[in-house]
Amino acid sequence: MLSLDKNINLYRPWHNAGAFFGIGALVCVHFSHALASIFTGLAIACALFIVVRTKLPFWSLKSPWMWMAIFVVWQCIASLLVPEMEGLREKLTLRLPLLFLPLLTIIKPDKRLWPYLLLLLSMPLVWISLASIANYFNHLQFYNQMIVESKPLPLFSLVYHIEYSLIQSCTALVLLLFLRKEWKAQPHSMLMVALAVCGVVLFAALHILSARTGILAFWLGLAAAVIFNRERQIKRWKLITAAILVVALAFA
Repeated sequence: MLSLDKNINLYRPWHNAGAFFGIGALVCVHFSHALASIFTGLAIACALFIVVRTKLPFWSLKSPWMWMAIFVVWQCIASLLVPEMEGLREKLTLRLPLLFLPLLTIIKPDKRLWPYLLLLLSMPLVWISLASIANYFNHLQFYNQMIVESKPLPLFSLVYHIEYSLIQSCTALVLLLFLRKEWKAQPHSMLMVALAVCGVVLFAALHILSARTGILAFWLGLAAAVIFNRERQIKRWKLITAAILVVALAFA
């Protein structure tokens, strides 16, 4: 049995496969919930294999078991606070996939695969976004009235509007941070250019189609990244002002 940090190279194929299956689940969720469930199950299986073969203490921030136990306790307490038992089962069913999220966080694919995984994740979102934007402008007056009535814009995806906006905002943010780090190393690579185009499209679509939840998630995530990178260089009052402005813009 090895520690988590020392097993990565030994179980690298399992990390890579788990990452591929996880991205596959996020891609398939737009058009087939069944395929998304299959890919999610395969990703969880890869993560379980890695965890079982790795020596991890239960009470550790790196241990998925501790976070899964906290999630179970939290759901038990929340269940006691729900007066209607009829809606409890449905809520627990919706939250059950979150139980396995700590397992998936231990998957660390090869760095050389990251551009391809990001492109695989981005391309369906780009297609859905462009098609949905074209549909929006073709029925501009009608959809503007829907926005006034606080109704979600129709998307060419099986994912609900708010969840889609979160997937879109997280993908755009990860693309931005990845390109910021890797662009200088290979600026003329077609793969990097493709990722940059995807990032621009998703950023624009985020502010045209997205719910406020997705826009807020993107800008708060970007603000958090800036804080972590330049915490010592930025004065506290500037950080507080920036946070207030982001929240105000999101809910304006």
